[in-house]
Amino acid sequence: MATTAASQQDASAASTASSPSPAPSANARGAPAGMPAYLNGEAAQADTAPQEVELKGATQLDEAMPEANASWLDAQRHKRGKVRLRYGGLARGVATVRREGKHYR
Repeated sequence: MATTAASQQDASAASTASSPSPAPSANARGAPAGMPAYLNGEAAQADTAPQEVELKGATQLDEAMPEANASWLDAQRHKRGKVRLRYGGLARGVATVRREGKHYR
């Protein structure tokens, strides 16, 4: 019986080694594989500001910028960094924002 079990393990290992790896598929949230984290709702990347900025209803970026993002930008080199922006349900993305005096551009 020991030889039968050993031969079954060898056959199982050989079939596993020769089978192709599965193609990338949707992640746990249903977003396609390779989609940027800021688009599928996953945690913010380390190189972006800590909070997403909602632009809908704001006339200027200054009034929409959360305090956490403002202090994060002040700590960045040249007071510039990537900030996640959103305009309601219409648009969402990342933009490079820099602070010039009291204003953001």
